[in-house]
Order: sequence, then structure tokens, then C-alpha cells
Amino acid sequence: MHAFDRPTNEALLLRIRRSMIPGGSIAIVDMVPNEDRVSPPASADFALTMLANTQGGDTYTFREYQEMLSSAGFRDTRLESLAPLPQELVIARV
Repeated sequence: MHAFDRPTNEALLLRIRRSMIPGGSIAIVDMVPNEDRVSPPASADFALTMLANTQGGDTYTFREYQEMLSSAGFRDTRLESLAPLPQELVIARV
């Protein structure tokens, strides 16, 4: 998800959701910054990497993931820690 801009991600999520059976879940492992977008430090560093090395990539906050997933028809979005890893797990259902 971080390699693409938001419209591309929303189109991709819609295609994925349409291919899923009712009750299915999607799992996204990614760097998820806090709403301030500068913490935790690893997510902020990764955001700079996306800015420098992709056309439209970014790191997305949990709220932004909720919005993208909801617009594609997913529900019950939640965020789970993968500590001690810096990535987090975003899960949503069809």
C-alpha cells in the first residue's frame, strides 16, 4: 500500500474486496504512523523514504486506512501491534 497513492490504493482495495467471499478478511502489514505523522520515528523515517523513492507512495495513518478500506466496502477495521517489529497489522472484514 505504501508504494502507491491513495486513489490507486482505493481502486486496488475495491478490486480485492470484489474478489472476496462474504465474511473474509484482509490483512495489511505496513508502517502506520500516528496521526501526527512524525511518530513513531521508524514510520516517519519510512515516510521520507517513500517521498524520495516513489511517484506517489506514502505512509498512511490508521484513520487513512480506515477511510480507504471503508470506501472499498470493508468494515470492522482494526489495528494490531506486531511489536517488537516496527510494522503494524491492519485487519478489515468484508
